[in-house]
Amino acid sequence: MLAGVGTHIAEVVDVVESKGWEVDYFMTCVYERHRSAEQLRKLLGHVPIPVGEVYLTEDPPRIFKSIQQTKRPCLAFKILAAGRLSERQAWVEQAFRDTFAGIKPSDAVIVGIYDRYSDQAAENAALVRRYGTPAGT
Repeated sequence: MLAGVGTHIAEVVDVVESKGWEVDYFMTCVYERHRSAEQLRKLLGHVPIPVGEVYLTEDPPRIFKSIQQTKRPCLAFKILAAGRLSERQAWVEQAFRDTFAGIKPSDAVIVGIYDRYSDQAAENAALVRRYGTPAGT
């Protein structure tokens, strides 16, 4: 039986690695969704704190660094920021491009779909074929 650790916080991967836990894989959210209002104020300054989930563009590079530093396979999820990056095709493509550039060849990506208005399964498969190759081409 395989054992994994799922997290929305990049530092969790680093802590598990530093403790030498015997896990087989990680499920790694590309965005850190569970920050307190105090943590958000520290990051955002004195702007009004948004209501609900906050997705920061600075988050993916942090988790990609942790993904790169572990030898274990990682399953990257929420690459489209829970649909917030789905409004424009350019945003979707950029999320796929950045994610596949940020993960290891042994890793995988989990993408949710809502294909009421388009065939997102086919569109996502095409993006995986385009950006999921080792050369990213």
